Amino acid sequence: MSATFGSTIPLLFVMIAISGSAQTKADLTARYGYPDVQRFVVRPGITLTAGYAENRTACQMLIEPEKSLGHANNEEQSMATETVTAIIDELIPKPERGILLEHAIENMGAAELRHFVYQNLTISRQFVRYLPKNRDETTATIIRKDGICGSPTTSHEYASGIELTAIDLQSRYGDPIAERYIVRPGVTAMVTYGSDDAACHIVIESQRPLVLGEQPRKNMASDVVDDIIEATAPSEVKGAKRDSLLMITGCAQSEMDFFENLTISRVTDQCLPLKPEREQSVRITFNRQACHK
Repeated sequence: MSATFGSTIPLLFVMIAISGSAQTKADLTARYGYPDVQRFVVRPGITLTAGYAENRTACQMLIEPEKSLGHANNEEQSMATETVTAIIDELIPKPERGILLEHAIENMGAAELRHFVYQNLTISRQFVRYLPKNRDETTATIIRKDGICGSPTTSHEYASGIELTAIDLQSRYGDPIAERYIVRPGVTAMVTYGSDDAACHIVIESQRPLVLGEQPRKNMASDVVDDIIEATAPSEVKGAKRDSLLMITGCAQSEMDFFENLTISRVTDQCLPLKPEREQSVRITFNRQACHK
């Protein structure tokens, strides 16, 4: 790994007022439309991330321990099984699921995955058995296949009475703590907000399904990423540039630019020099006091 510093100015993480203003929920919705994904706190330390159809019906749901969008946490986190069961039951009560068609268990070392296939949806629950008993569940997913959530090849014989929309979730759990917007065709921005209702963390990546397995993430074109950065964090919001840092590990190049009011981190694939699609991800982190709640 090699590292290069753009200047000798010390890195100062000082909380200061910004001359411009960060994007608010209203700003982002006005620019990009309603978010296609929202994340809610449904219990202390547990979040629900919901992916929506065009009419704001919740079609895919992911229940997991609460994670920070701005800081990585490599510690194994888990949830109490009875708590997860209660959350699933309040989201999709048993009578709305239809007939249980299949129950399968996959064991992969310490990991155990349980699938419950119903007429109207599939519930998958993952456990890590070396964690404390009754608190060893790491994720649970709900994938609906009824109505608008079904694929074109799905049978329409599902007699679903499920009514679960973005409005329902917000009424039940309050304002979302994060939202994902489609900012360009095939490109999304996941945003978390501060106490002032303006953006604190923005992660720009290529679009992929919320819970349909781990799929390779496509790269983005640099000019597209530049446009998105300028739209979400224009020069008057950034403030003066204070420092920069460049790190290279194999094909991955990580470039960090430290501005007066925010930091921008960009990861690119340097093994694809002739392709315009080399940008893997971008993180924008704001320094405002409202982001340190």
